[in-house]
Amino acid sequence: MTQKKTDFDIFKSIIDLINKREHLCLNGIYKIISLKASMNKGLSEKLKKAFPTITLTKRQINYSQEITDPQWLTGFVDGEGCFYIKIGKTTMKKKNLKFC
Repeated sequence: MTQKKTDFDIFKSIIDLINKREHLCLNGIYKIISLKASMNKGLSEKLKKAFPTITLTKRQINYSQEITDPQWLTGFVDGEGCFYIKIGKTTMKKKNLKFC
């Protein structure tokens, strides 16, 4: 019912990209970072420095006030979630990355 629903939808899009294995190529990583940038908290300073050319994906505004699931209140009270990307050292050489 809130903008967290929009963040959840963006998160689902990221999971779909991962399930399609698009995260294994550089273009897929850029798509994921772009989606992350449009989420509620945006990008950390570290990610902004690592990906200075990222453009935001357009964020849908959620105006719906309709409760569509009877378990909504339970999920709202119990649920607490987050999303982050950790950049660390890798054994993969840059030449192995490919544009898809």
